[in-house]
Amino acid sequence: MKYIELDDIIYNIQKFGGASTYWQELTAQLNELLPGSIVHNTAKKYMRLYSPRSAAKIFHSSHFRVSSSRDVKNVITIHDLIYEKGLAGGRGRFINLYERKKAVLHADAIICISESTRRDFHEYYGTLVGSKPVHVIHHGCTKLPTGLAGQIPFFNRPEYANLSLSTGQFFVFVGGRAGYKNFELLLKSFVVGNFALQGFRIVCTGAGFNDYERALIASLKLSESVVSIGFVDATTLGELYSVARALVYPSAYEGFGLPALEAMATGCPVICADSSSLPEVVGKSGILIDPHSTEQLADAMSSVLVDETRFHFSQAGIERAKLFDWRESARAHANVYESLVPF
Repeated sequence: MKYIELDDIIYNIQKFGGASTYWQELTAQLNELLPGSIVHNTAKKYMRLYSPRSAAKIFHSSHFRVSSSRDVKNVITIHDLIYEKGLAGGRGRFINLYERKKAVLHADAIICISESTRRDFHEYYGTLVGSKPVHVIHHGCTKLPTGLAGQIPFFNRPEYANLSLSTGQFFVFVGGRAGYKNFELLLKSFVVGNFALQGFRIVCTGAGFNDYERALIASLKLSESVVSIGFVDATTLGELYSVARALVYPSAYEGFGLPALEAMATGCPVICADSSSLPEVVGKSGILIDPHSTEQLADAMSSVLVDETRFHFSQAGIERAKLFDWRESARAHANVYESLVPF
């Protein structure tokens, strides 16, 4: 019998994001930590509600699936509680809530990626969990390649020649922008701080601007100051971080906050919300702000325009990021598996 089966279905559900990064980094480390060979399940997206049979002793899914085999021990990972908190909606909310409840009911061990997530998890699922063990295992930190943004082909386009991106005259915003991610707060803070008049820009990665965002940017007279460069690879992201004035990450809710950690590892100062898991990850090595205050965010952004302040948070972030290691994270996962089925 195989010791463990790892369900890779997340790669067919989410192409970008923390959950897929977590699974990729974790599974890359486990070969040297677990006995015998590891079985990988490569189910398609439409199989997400299906409970597969497994011939392994332990089944750990990347996205809330549990095995229906009688003697298999199931492990699940909880990344956040955005659907339970009503921070994400649509048809996907009902599917996700169903998946999570089913997974919690059938899990033998539960892993949360932060203490903040564990607190939220117990708030919503405490009565279902009972005496099942709930472990907190932090992510590790992936060291992104760094360099000069001027070497990124995107920035050599004629239409962006006036953005001065290679000189660090910009703040970077990564990932989703809807609702609790607080993109609108950043835009308004950018206006409050008169950063456009000082020659600064905002560079966004991820999906292109939608009609509402374009209208909002235009209404704030920021059309020449805010640019979306689309989805980027790890090398491009590392290059952005290495020269940006700071990562601005004002999200009011995160299960962990991997972008903040990755930015710190490159020496990019981090300005983030003092809420949910972000203080747990960033500690005193970043600038924490009230996620409802444009004034606090504008002041924080102004502070990193001072080279001495920027250098302080750059160096503090590098040291903080060293505390988060994927090898140690994987070892903690192995300990959870061994507690269920001894090696």
